[in-house]
Order: sequence, then structure tokens, then C-alpha cells
Amino acid sequence: ARRAAVAVADGLRAPLLDAAGHNFQAVRDRIGQSLAACYAVREAPEDVQRLAAMLDDADEDAKRRKRETAYGLLRHASRAGKVSIVAPLVDAAIDGCADAKQDHQALAAQSVGTLMASPALRLDAASTLGDRLMRGASHAKWRSRRAAAAALGAYAAARACLGDAAECTKVAQALSALLGDDTSEVRDAATGSFSVMAVIAAPAQRDAFCQAQLDRAKAALPIRRPPKRKKTAVVDVSGAQRLRAGTAPGG
Repeated sequence: ARRAAVAVADGLRAPLLDAAGHNFQAVRDRIGQSLAACYAVREAPEDVQRLAAMLDDADEDAKRRKRETAYGLLRHASRAGKVSIVAPLVDAAIDGCADAKQDHQALAAQSVGTLMASPALRLDAASTLGDRLMRGASHAKWRSRRAAAAALGAYAAARACLGDAAECTKVAQALSALLGDDTSEVRDAATGSFSVMAVIAAPAQRDAFCQAQLDRAKAALPIRRPPKRKKTAVVDVSGAQRLRAGTAPGG
């Protein structure tokens, strides 16, 4: 039965990939779901690499259609905890959060949100996901940085629960940069992720991170207040002159 299932899955993968740019979004989602089912039978990272290579089509509409198929695969593979399937698609999902079309943005953000609850974040190979999220933290567009900042909180929480101090330190550095972002939405997402990290991280690591942020804030803000200016009375010079000259109104 196992060999028969593998044979069926292997036979379906290529036609499904060929249909990744289907015109209807509901069909694209089903293609992604079907690919995830095939990879649940037997993982095929080479197929996912092929799909990832298709996601930078010069035609914007064709690129969106293929990416939405990849988002469907990402969501379903995230729930199954398949790191080798999810990791190559993370970059496209983060980039899609800043797409010009709002419906595409929503699908990309939903996919990143599904990743945040994925058991893949707790696996030994999750560092490949973390590296991609941290790379997304330096994306040129703020909506993508916001998505990466939010996902980093979930990743840090998963790694902190496992005592992975090295990954938590890397996340702390990425969040430190995001806390000083020019866009308030990115700073808010980074603050939320930092709050998660502060609650779950080991006390020594949490204290070190908080102290680093305090030092950074002190360096950025003036320590001493500028001297206050003395208040001076405002005098109506013209009125005073008229009084002295005896020409004030009613005089």
C-alpha cells in the first residue's frame, strides 16, 4: 500500500506543478493542497525548488498566480511541519505581503500567519526558516518587514522553549534593528515579538536583551534636557506709545 501511494503521488506531482499558474484562485489553492498531500507521502525538495524558481516570472499577473499556488502549499505544509517544503517558499510569502494588490497581500499574510503556528518551528532544521525570516526583516518594503517581525516572535518563542540560546540571540539582534525602524507598523510588530521573547526567554537572556535595548535608547535620546528659555512679557508697543502720547482710543 505504501509503494502504491508513493507511485500515485509521484505521478501527480509534475502535472500539478505544470498547472501552478491556473487562472482561478480556488483551483490554485487546491493545487497547493494536493501538492502538500503528495509531499506528505514522500518529500521531494527538488520539486519545491522548481516551484520556487517559477515565482519570479517577468509577467506580474503570472507571477501572482504561481505565488498563490505556492502560498497554498506553504499553508498546508506548515500545518504538517514540513521544513524542507516550507523553507524555500518563505521568501516569496514575505515579499508578497507588500504586493500592489490587496487580495494578494492578504493571501501572503495568511500564509505567513499559518507558518507562525507551525510545528516546523520546533524542529532541529528550523534554523533554515529562521534565517529566511531574519532576511525578511531587512526587506525594502515595510509591509514585508512587518510580516517578518511578527513571525520572528513565534519563531523565538518556539526556540526559547527548546533552550536554543544561539537562535534566540540571532532573533534578538534582528528585532533590535526592527525596533528602530522608520515605520511605526514595523516597530509595533517588533515590540510585540520582543514582548513574547521577554516572557518566554531565560531570565539571563531576557535581562541582557532588555539592557541592550535600554542602552540603545539612551544613546539615541538626549540624556539632559536643554535649558528652559525665560518667559518674557509681550508688550503692545504701539498701544504703549499711544498712551504716552495721549492718543489712545477714547483718550
